[in-house]
Parts: sequence; structure tokens; C-alpha cells
Amino acid sequence: MSQPQGESIQALLAALTSQLQSMTVQPNISAVSLKLPEFWTTSPEVWFARVEAQFGTKNISTDKTKYDYVVSALDVKTAEEVQDVLVNPPDANKYSVLKRALLKAFGKS
Repeated sequence: MSQPQGESIQALLAALTSQLQSMTVQPNISAVSLKLPEFWTTSPEVWFARVEAQFGTKNISTDKTKYDYVVSALDVKTAEEVQDVLVNPPDANKYSVLKRALLKAFGKS
């Protein structure tokens, strides 16, 4: 292969690489800062209404993210009441399962 042909291939490769990089879609991921109030054992239904409004305001919709935020809002005694869900979380619907467990433990019958 002659030198000029090698240079033209390198130039073509560089141009194609540049085009490919410009076409690559970057995911729109942004960190969300949200501090939930500590879980209200005396009024869990109202607490969840407030928390879900905050999730909506911050566009938080993934199950795992909502689950993680709720777990971070539990004190020790509350966490102990739902320890089965915390120690062995389900593979899917973590947030819904945790919410159901908290409402069962602290909600009005």
C-alpha cells in the first residue's frame, strides 16, 4: 500500500469516527437531589401521598429509585417492622411491595 493511499484511509477513518461520535446518543441522565422526610408511622397514607408528589415533581419514576429513597427515610424501628422486604427485596416491584408492607404495619385497619 502506498503512503498517499494509507493517509487517505486514515483521513477517511478519522472522518467516519468523528461522524459516528456526533451520531451517538448520549443518555439524558441527571442526578436528582431529594431528601424525604422521615417516615410517619402515625400517618403513613399521608406520608406516601407527600412522597409520591415529590417523586412526580422530580420526575422520579423508576421502581428501584423510589424504593431506595423510601428505605433511606426509615428509622431503625420502622425498618425492623419491614425487615423481610429490606433483607430480601423482590426482583421486581420493590417500591410497591415495600409500600404495601409499610401500610400493613402502620396503616389504619
